[in-house]
Amino acid sequence: MRGEFELTERQRAVVDAQATRSIRVLGGPGSGKTTTLVERVARLVEQPGWTPDNVLVLASTRTAATRLRDELALRCGVTASGPMARTVSSVAFHLVQAELGRAVTLLTGAEHDALISELLVGEIEDGTGEYWPESLGRELRGLRGFRTELREFIMRTEEFGVSIDQLRALADRHNRPEWHAVARFLDAAALPQASAHPDQFDAAALTAFAARILSDSGSLGGLEAVRAVLVDDAQDATRASVSLLRSWASRGVAITVFGDPDVASNGFRGGGVDVVGSFASELALDDVLEVTLTDRFRGTPAHRHALARVVAAIGTRGVSGHREPISAPDWPTDGPDWARIVSPSATTEARAIANELRTRHLIDGVPWGELAVIVRSARLAHSLESQLSRFGVPTRRSVSRQVLRDDEGARWLLDAASIAYRGGAAATGDPRDLDAELLRLLASPLANLTAIELRQLKLAIRSANMSLSSALADPVALDLIGLPVTRRAAAAAHTLAAAVRVAQAGSVEDVLWTLWSDSAALQSWAREAPGRGAVAEHANAALDAVVALFAAAKRFVERRPREHGSVFLEEQLGSAVPEDLVLGERDSNTVTVGTPSQFVGRSCDTVVIASLNDGVWPNLRPRFSLLHADDLIASVTGSEPISNAVAERAEVRSDEYRLFALALSRASRRVVLSAHLGDESAPSVLFGETESLEPQRTEPTRLRDLAGLMRRRLVRAVAAGRSSA
Repeated sequence: MRGEFELTERQRAVVDAQATRSIRVLGGPGSGKTTTLVERVARLVEQPGWTPDNVLVLASTRTAATRLRDELALRCGVTASGPMARTVSSVAFHLVQAELGRAVTLLTGAEHDALISELLVGEIEDGTGEYWPESLGRELRGLRGFRTELREFIMRTEEFGVSIDQLRALADRHNRPEWHAVARFLDAAALPQASAHPDQFDAAALTAFAARILSDSGSLGGLEAVRAVLVDDAQDATRASVSLLRSWASRGVAITVFGDPDVASNGFRGGGVDVVGSFASELALDDVLEVTLTDRFRGTPAHRHALARVVAAIGTRGVSGHREPISAPDWPTDGPDWARIVSPSATTEARAIANELRTRHLIDGVPWGELAVIVRSARLAHSLESQLSRFGVPTRRSVSRQVLRDDEGARWLLDAASIAYRGGAAATGDPRDLDAELLRLLASPLANLTAIELRQLKLAIRSANMSLSSALADPVALDLIGLPVTRRAAAAAHTLAAAVRVAQAGSVEDVLWTLWSDSAALQSWAREAPGRGAVAEHANAALDAVVALFAAAKRFVERRPREHGSVFLEEQLGSAVPEDLVLGERDSNTVTVGTPSQFVGRSCDTVVIASLNDGVWPNLRPRFSLLHADDLIASVTGSEPISNAVAERAEVRSDEYRLFALALSRASRRVVLSAHLGDESAPSVLFGETESLEPQRTEPTRLRDLAGLMRRRLVRAVAAGRSSA
């Protein structure tokens, strides 16, 4: 039996249900949904005539799928021909590749963004984008925000199967000139994209294609044996995922979904938070067993009371029986469940969070891996993680938080490779610009020259009647000057010259390796990374960025072997979307800092929900306000469109509350809410949602208690030493 408790009666009803029965399991956070799923799978594979190949489990993320695979392997104790738990994209990839009979590639968000950017920039440069309405002028179309919204709009058309002609018809019907423009953009982009990248699909297009394969009884590549599909965290399913499930159901496959619409984290990306509530109608199923799990196995009474207050402010999406009623608090007034931090600035907030985490680890004995910090955006996660590292908290990245060009660990390699492809120190162009680039390169981790050493180098070069570019173009002469700084510069020049030679015939991966393998960074970061403290954390973060860059370069070489390496560099230097990295399970020796969606399916002893400030969380800025993708979805599904700004703001508010509920529900023992109060910042309404749950200890009291506890431990240690003597 998984876990430390027996299955409840309602869990048992799901596990013992007929094998061919489709089931909807609704339950709040910590109600045992995943436990029930694992036990249901174990029961199915024990049935006469059933094997692990007859069961497919779908998880919302790759990390969750990996964790489920491990749990299923331990629980079932049988061998399957393939992974029992996968993501929807993984299944779609398998089906499409089997149908086409050739290798296909899944476009990452960064690659999709780069393709759209290339087409938009080309239109602007060629003057061929006059078909866009005046409200979407050239300057606006050059912005990252417009590109992001256009990419999301295109993915919605693919998920809902809206063709270019259908989009034009909808534009006429609803008087949407921007939809007409998108249709023309797609029409112009379709042919060159299909010819240049015929086997590349974004996630939405790939899943929609897979759904059609299932519906048309195409080649399933070994998945023909599937008789039951179970979906964990179904509240985060996209419309394309629902289409895939509907296709499975049409083949007579039993579908079981587990979910809670109150903690949906994918609503702002087109996720269908109402999938769980309208399960039977969405999948055209007639006989569905509906079970609601009402017991709670995670969190304290205080946590559940706070969560109930938060979800009460969220629309029900047709189901609410899984919610705990809001009752009067009945927990002890001196419990350690809650703390609230209000700081005068973002920096002091980070310091206070670090104090909380260190106290929880050092005094309360909680492993670092059981501590988590959740913020609203990836940008905030990156900033706060860096600050916590400086304050002595070991952290790890839970997501690829920023584009590689903005990560100092990778940016210098991109710049150095770009110079190598242009000829290195002998590159053409304005000599002053080249000298400035080379100076930055010498100050980078390639050589790690300090400002003083750079001045010494420039003086030595000037005394030898050379320019910087000519000196680096002749590293032997530079080395003969005989100064320590010129020898280090000469070593960097040799490395750059070697990279230039590799760039003429090798791949971009080889160029990057040539620069990295002889760099000063390789020795310094490798030496610092095994240590502790801020220096070690910085080295590890930089090494992570280098690994991510090499992974991206490897993927580029494998997918586009005929493309010149400079294309990869241009894409990376112009990208606005982080690389999609596969990261392992959390480390027991580090604190994870991430966004709510990164904690789906996870729980921790202590969760700090940080930066709960007005305008940050909740972020009530309208989404899809330029192209109105929500109205497109409403027109396709026949639902009521959001008709005014008030209704749109209410919908966005519900999404923000769901993310907060998700973060709140990840804690099993302690929740810390944090915000900062300044001239231009104030705690948000979410910070006030739990005002009745005042902290049992203010920060000064907590520190005094900590000091007292340390004194008592010291007295006991001295007394024990005397008695033993």
